[in-house]
Amino acid sequence: MDGNGLVIETKGLTKRYGSRAAVDGLDLEVARGEIFGFLGPNGAGKTTTIRMLLGLLEPDAGEVRILGRQLRRARGEVLPLIGALVEMPAFHPYLSGRDNLRALCRVLGLEDGAADSVLDLVGLGADGRRRYSTYSLGMKQRLGVAAALLGDPRLLILDEPANGLDPIGIIEMRDLLRRLARSGITVFLSSHILGEVSLLCDRVAIIREGRLVLVERVDDLLRRETVFVLDTPDPEAAERVLAGLSYVKRIWREEDRRVMVEAPGVSGNGIVRPLVQASVAVDGLRRREASLEEIFLTTVQEAEVSS
Repeated sequence: MDGNGLVIETKGLTKRYGSRAAVDGLDLEVARGEIFGFLGPNGAGKTTTIRMLLGLLEPDAGEVRILGRQLRRARGEVLPLIGALVEMPAFHPYLSGRDNLRALCRVLGLEDGAADSVLDLVGLGADGRRRYSTYSLGMKQRLGVAAALLGDPRLLILDEPANGLDPIGIIEMRDLLRRLARSGITVFLSSHILGEVSLLCDRVAIIREGRLVLVERVDDLLRRETVFVLDTPDPEAAERVLAGLSYVKRIWREEDRRVMVEAPGVSGNGIVRPLVQASVAVDGLRRREASLEEIFLTTVQEAEVSS
């Protein structure tokens, strides 16, 4: 079914609400077995895209292919191969985690044993008999993922799976998604916790106002963007000099005497020399890879300027 190795493929995917395009000509490709991050500011079209991937919304133009099949034409074959956690499922608080899943199994026509299998997969096998109301938020999120895994899907679509989790819950979710990817499940996730995305995802896409502005491997993206940390007793003068350099992409202040300088492909000498020539004192300079948060902000800002 998916001989081309693509689990998700969209071509010209478009959804309008009146005169506004929530998703505008979106082309995406997600390969089998990868963890793919889908990023964008609020209102960028992430949730609308996810709903079209799940067949909950019909696109106005373009198409969605899942595992090589056109969703519109093969909905009955394709949808059972997708598990999704878009909103927290409405589990019954007084039933155990296992009994909540068994109730879902009956709706889906599955044997009760499927509930035990997915509980073990998400690390809740020992807690399956506990009431849902006693679960921590991280456990509730993992039970939601377990529900999405019923039926042995080949694609898992998650909207903000770490939302509201404490640091331990975030780590548990990260470990779970890595295990699922190693088992052969493709994971497509939307998240605003960009530090976590950088640790988890193989590739990311960034959209703004429904349009794709970037798709790249996370490792390549982090290596490509270079930030210098400049310590100087005269940050205002340093900022004035650096702002006049064509190869400086962005400047911002992190502390009173610390200036952050984004300058891709430039050596440290390219930062220090103009400052020395302008008689600006430099106490120290070091190179640092940009974080995904910084790259995301820059990418969205550049898209705003060019639009």
